[in-house]
Amino acid sequence: MKNRLFPFLQILLLGLISLGTFSCNVSRFVPKDQYILKRDPSVKHGNVIPVEKYLEGIQSKGNRRVVVSRLGLRTHNFGKRLEKLWYNNHSIDTLDTWWARRVKGLQYNLGEPPQIMDTALLNRDKQRLRNICFANGYFHPNINYQIDTLGGLKRNKRQTKVTFTIEEGLPYKIKNVQFVIDQLNKDSSLIRTQYFRKKEERLIKSGLIYSHDLFERERERATEQSRIGGFYSFEPSLINFVIDTSLAENRAIDSLPSAEKRYKFLNVDIHVKESRPVFKVASVEFQVLSPQSLRPKDMTALSAANLTQEKRDELNLSQADFSDDLKVDFLISSSILNKINYNFLANRIKTKIGQNFSLKEDRQTRQLLRQLGMFQYLLVRYEQLTDRPNQLKMIIEARLLPQYEVKLGLEAFTNVAAVTSNLTPNAGAKISLRNKNTLKQSELLDLNLIGNVGYNLDPNDDPRNNFISYQFGAEASMQFYRFLFAKPLLNFLPSYRDRIDDYRPITTLSSSINFRRFNGINQIIPGARLSYQWSHFPSDPNRAVSRLSPLVVTYFDPQLNENTLITDALRGSRIQNWDFNERLTSRLSYSYTQQNYRESRDKTTYWFQVAGEYGGLLPHLIERFNFSQDNDRGPDTLNSIIEWFSDKEPPIDQRVVDSIHYGFYGKLSLEGKIFKPLNDRMDFVVRAKVGASAPFFLTNVVPKEGRFFVGGVNGLRAWQANVLGPGITRLSDFGLDETELGTYGPIIATGGDYMFEANAEFRMRTISWIELAVFTDVGNVWLNRRSAQALLPDNNWQKATLTQNNFKLAWDAGMGVRFDLAYLILRLDFGLILFDPQTYDPENNISGWQVRLRQSTILPGGFNPLPSIGLNYPF
Repeated sequence: MKNRLFPFLQILLLGLISLGTFSCNVSRFVPKDQYILKRDPSVKHGNVIPVEKYLEGIQSKGNRRVVVSRLGLRTHNFGKRLEKLWYNNHSIDTLDTWWARRVKGLQYNLGEPPQIMDTALLNRDKQRLRNICFANGYFHPNINYQIDTLGGLKRNKRQTKVTFTIEEGLPYKIKNVQFVIDQLNKDSSLIRTQYFRKKEERLIKSGLIYSHDLFERERERATEQSRIGGFYSFEPSLINFVIDTSLAENRAIDSLPSAEKRYKFLNVDIHVKESRPVFKVASVEFQVLSPQSLRPKDMTALSAANLTQEKRDELNLSQADFSDDLKVDFLISSSILNKINYNFLANRIKTKIGQNFSLKEDRQTRQLLRQLGMFQYLLVRYEQLTDRPNQLKMIIEARLLPQYEVKLGLEAFTNVAAVTSNLTPNAGAKISLRNKNTLKQSELLDLNLIGNVGYNLDPNDDPRNNFISYQFGAEASMQFYRFLFAKPLLNFLPSYRDRIDDYRPITTLSSSINFRRFNGINQIIPGARLSYQWSHFPSDPNRAVSRLSPLVVTYFDPQLNENTLITDALRGSRIQNWDFNERLTSRLSYSYTQQNYRESRDKTTYWFQVAGEYGGLLPHLIERFNFSQDNDRGPDTLNSIIEWFSDKEPPIDQRVVDSIHYGFYGKLSLEGKIFKPLNDRMDFVVRAKVGASAPFFLTNVVPKEGRFFVGGVNGLRAWQANVLGPGITRLSDFGLDETELGTYGPIIATGGDYMFEANAEFRMRTISWIELAVFTDVGNVWLNRRSAQALLPDNNWQKATLTQNNFKLAWDAGMGVRFDLAYLILRLDFGLILFDPQTYDPENNISGWQVRLRQSTILPGGFNPLPSIGLNYPF
C-alpha cells in the first residue's frame, strides 16, 4: 500500500508546483488599463446595521479562494499559459481539437476568469447599500467607495482593494399612526375593530424605528387577523402605508448640535383600499373516497335533513354513527359506507355553519383531521355561492388509507442495549400489522412480532465468553385520538372539557411480552401501559407536548441457568440479590417537552424536556390489601386506608408482594439540546442531560429499570453501552471477577441514581448525501449512599457515591460519517477514550488520562478507537 501511495503523492506535489510556477502572477493576463479585485469589497459603517446585511447587498466579488490561494484564477492562468505555449498566436476559440477543448475546459470549467473591477457594478452596489439603509429607517445615508490600486511595491500588479464607507445619519422614529379606509361600507367598522383587536399584537406602534421588514410583517399580521374575523377575500395588497417625514420637529432637530441629534420623526397612515365583505359559511360537504377509488364515482350522498328512517335502515346507519341533527353533508364511496363514524368526523370540523368564516377555525379543522392519520390526502377548499352573495360552501376532499397495513423488515440491531460492544453483530426481523380506523373513530391497532439473534465475541478472544444471544416477543397497542377513562379529571377542567379536541388528545393502551436470553441469563418480561398525550398550544401542536402515563407495569423474571460461567460468578453476590431476582415494577410518569428542534436550518432551534417518575404504588396497594385481608381488616374506613402507608412494620431488606420484589422510588431528569446552523453546510449541536433518583418507604435500592445508564451509540461513543460507573468503581469493587465477567459488563452493570451526560458535535455536509462529524462526549453515573452500601461490599461503596473525590467524568472524542439515504440516516462513529474514571486510582498514582488502544477491533494497527454503528442522528 505504501509503495503505491508514495508515487501518487509525488505526482500530486509535482502538479501543485507546476500549477504555481506556470500560472505566473495572478494579474498576468489582465487586459491593459484594467484591474482585478484582490478580495471582496469591505465595509466601514457606524455599527447600527449589522455588517452581514451590507455584505448581502454587495454583488461585486473577488476571485474565490481555497484556503489562502485564488486557486480558480491560477488554474485559469495555467490554461492561458498552455494556450500561449502550444498555439502561439492562434485563438483557442477557433480550434476544435481534443487538446484545445481540454485547455479551454481548464480555463473556464475548472478555472475562473479574473474578476475585473467595474465601476458600473460598484455604483449598483452603492444603490443597493442605500436601499438597505432606507429599509432600516436611515433615509438619508452618505455612501461612497474608495479604490486602492495597491501602489508602492505592488504598483504593477493591477490589483485593487475596494472599501465602501457608509454614514447612516439619523434614523426615523414613528410618532403617530392613523388608520384610514378609502372606500367606506357597512363592514368598515368591523374591519377596523378586527385590525386593532389586540393592542399588544400590533407591530406598527409609536416610538419604533421605521423598518421595511416590520411593515411587511404588519401587512401579513393584519391580513391574517382580517381573515380570522370573517373577511374571506381580504388580501395583503389591500393594505398600503403612507409615510410623512415633513414634520416641524424635524426642522427643529436639524438646528441642534450633532451631539444632541438622535432621531427624526415620521407619521404613518395605514390605508385599506376597500373593506371587503364578511362571508358566512352556508354549508359543509365532506367527500370521502375509498382507498381504491381513482375518481368520484359510485358515490352516496348522506344528509341528515333528507335521510329517512327507511333509507337509514337500508344503509344500516345507527344513531351512534350518523345522528339526526348532523349538519355536515357527506358524499361517500359506497364501498366504505359502514366503515366511518360520521359523528366523529363532524365533531372535528370547527368551522360553524351559519356563522362568519374564520381562518382560525379553518386551520383547526385541517389540523384535527390530518392528525387522525386515516387519510391518504386531505384538501379543504371553498366555493362562493352565486345565488347567495357573501356566502361560502366548505368542501373537504379526502381519501381513506387502506385499513390494513402489513410490514416485514429486517433489523440490524436489537431494540435493547448493546450486549458486548457498540458494534454488535445482531440481525433480526420484525413483522407489523396495523389496522387503521379499527372502531370507526380513527383508532390505530398495531400488532408487532420481533426477533433478534447475535453471536457475541470476547474482546480477549476467550472462547469461554463467546455466546449466542437472542430475543423474541410480541406487542399489541391501541391508540385513540381522545381521552379514555379521564372524565372525572375533565369534570374539574370545564374549559378544557368543552374544547379538548383542540389540544390533540391521544390515549394509548399497550401490552407486550419479551423473552431474552444471554449466556446463562433468561429474561421473561411482560408489561402493560396506559398513557395520555396532549398539546399545550392548539395553534402550534408540536411546540409543547405533555405525556402522562398513570400506569406502567413491568414484570421481570431474570432466571439464571445453573452451571454457566456467569451464574457461578454472580452466585452469592449483592448484584445477584438485587438485580437478578423476580420483581414487579409499576411506574407513574410525566414529561413535558417544548421544542422547535430543526424546524429551520436558518436559525438556532432547541429541544427541552423535564420528566418525572414515581414507582412502586401498585404493588404496595396489592401488598397492603393482602395484609388487610389476612388480618380481616379491609379498607373500609379512612383510618384503614391511611394505615396502608404506615411505616410501623419491621424493617425489611426488600419489599415483597407474594414473593415478588418491588421498590418505591422517585426519579427526575432534565434534558436539553440546541441546534445551531453555522452556514449552509455546517451545523453545531450540543446536548446535556442530568438526572436523580432515590428510594424511599423502606426501599434500600432503586430497581434496576429505574436507574440511569450512560454510554453506547447515542451517549459516550468510546464505551460500550451501560458499562460506565457508578463513580470510579470497577466490577472487582462489587466482588466479581473482572477477568471472567468483563464481556458481560453491559448485562450486569448496575447504573446509578445520579447521572450527568453532555455531548457536542460539529457536522459538515461534504456532498448531498454524506456528512462528516467531529464530536466529544462527557458523563458518568453515581449511586446514593443508601444504594451503594446495599450493592457494594466492605467500604467499596465510597467509590460509587457522588462526592467531590468521585466526581470524575468519562471523556471521549472522535469522528464520524453519516450517510443520508433519504428514508434513514446510517451513522458510523469512531470514539477514542481521553479520560477513563474506572482506571483512576490516586493511591497508585494513576490519573486516568489515556488514549485507550484497542487491539481487537475492525481497524488494523495500534490506534484503534471503538466503532459504533447507529441509525439516524445520536441526538
